[in-house]
Amino acid sequence: SSRRRHTRLLTVTGVQTCALPILYRLGYSVGAAASEVLIAIAGPESLMALFARGAAGDTFAKAFKRVYGISWKRGATILSYVLAAEYAKAGPPPF
Repeated sequence: SSRRRHTRLLTVTGVQTCALPILYRLGYSVGAAASEVLIAIAGPESLMALFARGAAGDTFAKAFKRVYGISWKRGATILSYVLAAEYAKAGPPPF
């Protein structure tokens, strides 16, 4: 399903799992859309803080929790619902 695919993209942990053509092609558009959602929720500073926490040595999950106040697992689930709804309304990204 569309939501399952987006959740998978949001939780991929290695480059080798992105080697599947459909996951690789969707990665950029899903990543951009997820960034837009996170910025809409908590402002552009939040996304920069997420990157800064990673640069400071936090794992992505720890940085996400510190910046957004919820676990990455919960955040990925919420993002997948939001992105699935957006794609249902606007259609899939062009390939």
